Amino acid sequence: VNKNLAAHVHAHHGDEDFSVESEFSVCFLGTGAGKSSPKRGSSCTALRWSGVTYLIDCGEGTELRSEISRVSKTSIKKIFITHMHADHIFGLPSL
Repeated sequence: VNKNLAAHVHAHHGDEDFSVESEFSVCFLGTGAGKSSPKRGSSCTALRWSGVTYLIDCGEGTELRSEISRVSKTSIKKIFITHMHADHIFGLPSL
């Protein structure tokens, strides 16, 4: 692991502030619930690299969880879908 990169990596959980600037940040917006609930969201991970946000999967409830975590919708440049199951794509229409 590159020590310089590791020093700048910050992991965030869904209820933490993702707007804090760092070179590379990861925010788990949902960790794999088949159906979104108040305590657990469908699959979605936000990666921020140099001020640009990328989403990996976009499950149901992504928009709400991104607002709670302060993941700016305007900073999202690309959304990557791992596979075409409902719990990985149902958040797309709201974004």
